[in-house]
Amino acid sequence: MKTPNGLTASFTALEPRELARRVAAGQCDLYLGQLVAPSPDALHEYAAAFAAGGDRWPVKKLEDGKLTLEAAAAAFAERLPVVPLFHRAVRAHHRTIVRGVGFDALGRIAFADLYLFAAPAGGGDGGP
Repeated sequence: MKTPNGLTASFTALEPRELARRVAAGQCDLYLGQLVAPSPDALHEYAAAFAAGGDRWPVKKLEDGKLTLEAAAAAFAERLPVVPLFHRAVRAHHRTIVRGVGFDALGRIAFADLYLFAAPAGGGDGGP
């Protein structure tokens, strides 16, 4: 897809581990994700995400007395529970040179406003 301002974009759905690998390697410029509403406790956020998706994994772990933040993070990355849209808030992560990232009235990324902002040519003073 080519945006009105000349940026070329492609969309790739990835498994959680592959997405994490690409982000860590700097192999993507923009990625979108969704989270449940924030909580003051990270373990509660994971439990809320599993609950909103109908996954009772944390309940079983609580019954066994084995629910830890590390286990919840690993299970979330592995299982990636489906969280209904009602419980989600859209997040956009992008490289600093990608500017103009924003959402339209329907919560979609406004691709027409995206542009690349790189250091000026010729030594950074704006000259040739």
